[in-house]
Amino acid sequence: SDAQKALSQKSTQPFFGGLSVGVDLVGPVMKMAASWNQLEAMGRVNLLETYFPTFEIGIGETDYVDDSSFISYEVKAPYWRLGCDFNFAKNKTTGNRIFGGFRYGFSVYDYSISAPNVVDPNWGTLVPFEMKDLHGKKHWAELVFGLEAKMWGMVHLGWNFRYKFGLSEKYSHYGKPWYVPGYGENKSGTLGATFNLIFDLNL
Repeated sequence: SDAQKALSQKSTQPFFGGLSVGVDLVGPVMKMAASWNQLEAMGRVNLLETYFPTFEIGIGETDYVDDSSFISYEVKAPYWRLGCDFNFAKNKTTGNRIFGGFRYGFSVYDYSISAPNVVDPNWGTLVPFEMKDLHGKKHWAELVFGLEAKMWGMVHLGWNFRYKFGLSEKYSHYGKPWYVPGYGENKSGTLGATFNLIFDLNL
């Protein structure tokens, strides 16, 4: 297979192998499966066909209603990630790559929380519960594993899987956001994936 060939052969490469840009094709369809979606682009530098410092930027959003509590969460905000991938393939000439790497992620966002009307204990009337423009921010880390295949010319397709975990977080005392842009569902640890269309710019 291409992966076995890539691992079994050695080669030498120039120090600077060019720049790449790409877009994630999974994010726009995620809302159908996960109640959120994101638009993401990436850029990276190729060093020795082994080290790939990478920058990712995107916009994530959700309009989610919890099935049991009927609490709804809304957020739409940008996020950033910075890190590096390492190509473990020994044959660096095929353009097929086997990656392991890491990311540092960060997002500053405003979010809203609303819920069914609550009963005022003094007057017995229904009072709407809606909190808008709450502020939050989150720092997190990601462990990345991926495969990348050269399709034709400068075009690559790349799959990668990520385990994400929080480093620090601040949010309003009115409630924790259900979703954080770029991180996903706001749990202590979560999984993610991207499917990137990548263009190598051999400058």
